[in-house]
Amino acid sequence: MKERKLGRPKLVLGALFGAMILCVNSHAEEGGAFKKLDLTKQKAPQGKAQASQEAVPGVLRLGPSQIFELKLTNAADYYQAPGQKSQGTLPPGTIVKVYALNDQWLGAGMAGFAGMNFWIERANCEPLPEKTQQLLHPAVASEAEIQLALKEKIPVVGMNRQQLIKVLGNPKQKTSDENHDEVLIFEKWKTVVMESTQKYTDGTAQTSQFTQRQAAAAYRVTMRNDIVIRIEKSTPGAS
Repeated sequence: MKERKLGRPKLVLGALFGAMILCVNSHAEEGGAFKKLDLTKQKAPQGKAQASQEAVPGVLRLGPSQIFELKLTNAADYYQAPGQKSQGTLPPGTIVKVYALNDQWLGAGMAGFAGMNFWIERANCEPLPEKTQQLLHPAVASEAEIQLALKEKIPVVGMNRQQLIKVLGNPKQKTSDENHDEVLIFEKWKTVVMESTQKYTDGTAQTSQFTQRQAAAAYRVTMRNDIVIRIEKSTPGAS
């Protein structure tokens, strides 16, 4: 009896070996362990996972009217959150839209796309616009100026909460603004002496005086970290 040659196992092993090679090549092309991607050619994520703002200390969140665009002056790594692993690198000249910031980091997205998607270091960007710099670091009164303002009962930027309440009393309302800063609403009143004259039919008249409380001014005070950073004053009847 002739022996039968077993060719099928060789075919099966060959097919398996070919599939393994195909899998390895595919893995390398997709950026697996066998091939490192050139991240300088990758675009930052757009419209996907939002970058975290909660883990970043001292961050100023910009309102819709305060969001601005900025150009990168150097190549900049971008991160889902500061301190995490870099997700890629943006080349110099890239325009980003800034939604949040502190002294070191910018929370941004790609210009032309909605949403904040990554963090980059401020050192790799153009200087901040002056208006944004003032938002981040408002000019404050000196200690001597604050002490004088306390004597004259005038609120000034740089006062702490206790000093502010000494000057204006307790706030009428508490709320927050688009930057998530605390906003306190105060009203100051004044006492005005009024006169009323009553005339009689015999031609005589009698004048009497009385006092009336009137609103003197309203203050909208913005606080950050328990320090006054902005004061807006309005006076009744003023245009």
